[in-house]
Order: sequence, then structure tokens, then C-alpha cells
Amino acid sequence: MWHFRRPFWRLGAVGLGEFKNLPSMDNVGNVDVYQLAKKKLHERYGRKINVVLERYNFYSRTQHDDETIDQFVAALRGLAITCNFEQISYDQVLRDQILMKTKSRKIQEKLWSCGSELTLKGAIDVARTMEVSEKCIRTVRKNTSDLDSETIAVSAVTKESKVMEKK
Repeated sequence: MWHFRRPFWRLGAVGLGEFKNLPSMDNVGNVDVYQLAKKKLHERYGRKINVVLERYNFYSRTQHDDETIDQFVAALRGLAITCNFEQISYDQVLRDQILMKTKSRKIQEKLWSCGSELTLKGAIDVARTMEVSEKCIRTVRKNTSDLDSETIAVSAVTKESKVMEKK
């Protein structure tokens, strides 16, 4: 019996007491008794997950204005953990959520143009690339408008000085 109790010091006094109250473990065979007990305790005392509510939270999540695609994907991954999605469709569900809920219309258009060949990795790569491109374009436009403002100011000063010289 000692070999059954030895790993349960990790469960504490309450865990060992509850272990004794669990259904018979006489015919466990080659099963890891600690893992079996942990599973039984979790079934009895673990948090019950409302899958419908968890999926609602997942599908309701949209990308925030100040959120990068990596932050959005991380948030989606965290929400998807409790949704009981099958592993095969897990990546597809994340991909679809990125496609439907990203804030950038340009990114959405690009992702939709990829068709059914689009994978989660592909969606993330496309979105990252387009985010960086959009950021670069904004920076270039800002710098260009700053230069245009300076050019206009210099032109005004030059015209003013020419007018003053003629007088």
C-alpha cells in the first residue's frame, strides 16, 4: 500500500483523505496512480467550464485599435483554451477569427484573397507583413508632410524676402 500513498504527499492532507473516498482503485493495472487520482480529484472539484459561454467570449473578441496582430492572436489563443475545440480545427478556428475580427480592412481583404489555402501561420504572416507595411507608409507620409510643410514655409519666407528686396 505504501507505493500508492507515497506520491500523494503532493496532494496534502485533504487530497489524501479524498483519495481514500474515491471509487475503488483496486484494478488500476499499469496506470500511474498519481495521475489517476489527480484526474479524479479534478473531475470532482475542478472548475466546471461553460463551453457555450467560453465560445461566445472567443467569437465576440475583436482586435482592439491599439493592438498588434501578435497581441490579438495571443488573446485568442488564451480564450480558445477553454472552448473545447478539437486540435485539428483549433488552428482553423483561430485563423477564421483573425480573418473576421481584425480591425484592418486591407488585411481582411488580403486574407480573403488567399481563399481556402490560407493557414493560421499564413494568416499571421500576412497580417504581420501588412501591419509593418502600413506603419512604414504612415511614417513616410508623416515625414513627407513634414517636409512639405517645411518647403511651404521656406517658399513663403523666400517670396517675402523677394518682395522686400523689390521695395
